[in-house]
Amino acid sequence: MGAKLFFYYSAMNAGKSTTLLQADFNYREQGMKTMLFTPSLDDRAGRSGVIQSRIGIQANATVFDKEDDLFLEIRRGHMEGNV
Repeated sequence: MGAKLFFYYSAMNAGKSTTLLQADFNYREQGMKTMLFTPSLDDRAGRSGVIQSRIGIQANATVFDKEDDLFLEIRRGHMEGNV
């Protein structure tokens, strides 16, 4: 089965982070592997590398910045069996 990339957008306080974290949980519960990414400048959770929703759920994520090649990171994840 091939990998899928989902893109969600909406207004602030619409539940995007919650939806992402719920999907991550559901995929992992079914034995699938996921990769979460967050930009290095995003420290809303108190530190970089964390995705956190307003309702308190959170997950660690790979930090990236503008010089990083996300396609390479995802390919590396596939090769290492992380996805």
